[in-house]
Amino acid sequence: MKTIHKINQIILITTLVLYLTIFLGLMMQIVLGFYQILATIIILIFYKDQLDTKAKKYLLVYILAVIIFAIVFIFFIRWESYFLWSISTSYAIALFHSIITKHISKLC
Repeated sequence: MKTIHKINQIILITTLVLYLTIFLGLMMQIVLGFYQILATIIILIFYKDQLDTKAKKYLLVYILAVIIFAIVFIFFIRWESYFLWSISTSYAIALFHSIITKHISKLC
């Protein structure tokens, strides 16, 4: 579990640094999103029994936030108007996932 958290931190920081070039940051944000969704699935499959109530609630909130963001992004966002909103919201969700993995890495 500590490995999942460390990889998440590396990708998160790399994404933030690459946002200096904007385009590379956007590409890395996609990698970060895929990794975090995959990490969440791994946590739910392999670590579910080791999670406390707080971690389970955090994961549920994270999953709901990702689903709501995806629905809003796909169906309601017009790139011209909400470009910065989509970047900042997706990065905030990524930071929340980092908090979750840090909490879980202390448990497992």
